[in-house]
Amino acid sequence: MSTNIESKPCQANDNGMTCEKDARAKCFHCSRNLCLTHLTEHAQLLENQTRTFLHSHETILNDLHNKLECVSI
Repeated sequence: MSTNIESKPCQANDNGMTCEKDARAKCFHCSRNLCLTHLTEHAQLLENQTRTFLHSHETILNDLHNKLECVSI
């Protein structure tokens, strides 16, 4: 009994160029089917964006904390 598994194309789009590779995974973040190369790049991009987001919020929280420490009741 043979099983025929249909491959899906990578849905990455780099500056109008589509990837010709078969997708290997589906991103939980954006639901796109991506090849291993683009999945890795996508994961790195998301990690960098998350770090930037968290760093900016850490700065805001630290500033707020410092202002609240100066308040006397």
